[in-house]
Amino acid sequence: MDPYLEASWGDVNHALCTYSRDALQAQLGPGLVARMDENAIVEVDGEPVRRIIPDVLAVELLGDVADMGGGLQTAVAVETETHPTLIGSDDEPLTEAFIQIIDHRSGGRVITVIEFLSPANKVAGPNREKYLRKQQELIDGQVSLVEINLIRRGDWVVTVPRHQVPAAQQAPYYAAVRRGYRRIDWEYYAMPLRQPLPSVGVPLRDGEKDVVLSLQSLVEQAYERGAFRKTTDYTKPCDPPLSTDDENWAAHLARA
Repeated sequence: MDPYLEASWGDVNHALCTYSRDALQAQLGPGLVARMDENAIVEVDGEPVRRIIPDVLAVELLGDVADMGGGLQTAVAVETETHPTLIGSDDEPLTEAFIQIIDHRSGGRVITVIEFLSPANKVAGPNREKYLRKQQELIDGQVSLVEINLIRRGDWVVTVPRHQVPAAQQAPYYAAVRRGYRRIDWEYYAMPLRQPLPSVGVPLRDGEKDVVLSLQSLVEQAYERGAFRKTTDYTKPCDPPLSTDDENWAAHLARA
């Protein structure tokens, strides 16, 4: 992973989601399609202050959902917000993308959601709180969730409890997978800075084989097609700062 890409995460996030959707599409079996959707974020002085949901969002989370002890009790959730009111900001809303795998033969039931985490998801504030609510709604709706963290800024927000991850496996980058049809466990991928990024298994319907996202290939596509080689100044300190050893390692690669 190139830690300098975090400074351009809006561009990188959309690129990763686009290339991931295309890579998944070729692997999906009958009835399943991958779709990219967006949330909008408004920032004031560089800080995300509010996320705006598109005017109408209707998603069938589970066609035959039953009462799950306080969980989701309806098959279709509709959220509307026609005229959001923003106070104290003339900024245009930014957008962050995510991917849904949908069973179009069942009326659009969402099988899996894939999130490339952004600073808005991880930095304390209303956007993070909204992300955590969305995370819980997906769990309650028995939707599989793949969370991929390729940024170092912000707190731990993935569904895998941090205290459950052995210290030797904790890394600056990581992914967490929670299967909607098997809620008692989860999967964790450690991604050390100096190692190639792994491939992550993306769950589909119960009994179906995972499809695979090759994260290293996706990041390399985003880097090359975004022309970051031409625009990144590797002589400047990385933000957030690297450790001394990692900074020396990155500087050696940049010189090479």
